[in-house]
Amino acid sequence: TGDTGPTECDLSGYDVRQKEGTLADKVITLPADTKIPAGGILIIGRSANKSDFETAWSVTLAGNVTYIDNSSGAFPQINGSETFGLYDSSDVLVDGLSAVLTAHNTAQRTVYTSLTETWVQSAETSATPGTIEMTPTNSGKAIITEYSDADAFANEFVEIYCDITP
Repeated sequence: TGDTGPTECDLSGYDVRQKEGTLADKVITLPADTKIPAGGILIIGRSANKSDFETAWSVTLAGNVTYIDNSSGAFPQINGSETFGLYDSSDVLVDGLSAVLTAHNTAQRTVYTSLTETWVQSAETSATPGTIEMTPTNSGKAIITEYSDADAFANEFVEIYCDITP
């Protein structure tokens, strides 16, 4: 039997950072054992519990989607002009920075590269939490795929995809 490669993206101790101009970064450090299965998704919600989040977005999150309710409401705080980056536990930028978001929009990654041109923005009502809009590339890493400035701020979110073919 040969090596089949990684089967998950281990984001234990990683930071997701929200940058907004000259303001201080907003940061969430992911807890130990934060693992996304290959082809799976992690959603960081601002302050809605999972059930309320699903109701607000008219979705039922699949079994491969992990939802983190950041009940403090401190992350994300999206008002337009933000970018997001994913940093490993050694403070190395793993993915990002994303495109600058316009207020009341959602940004969805359509192609995986490091260029911001791979992001498409549309009205926040077009967000698709739990479903990626890009073709997976099997890059072997976790990548930010969507973030949204929801009308009801409790439902703002950042989505991270484990770009490993299951």
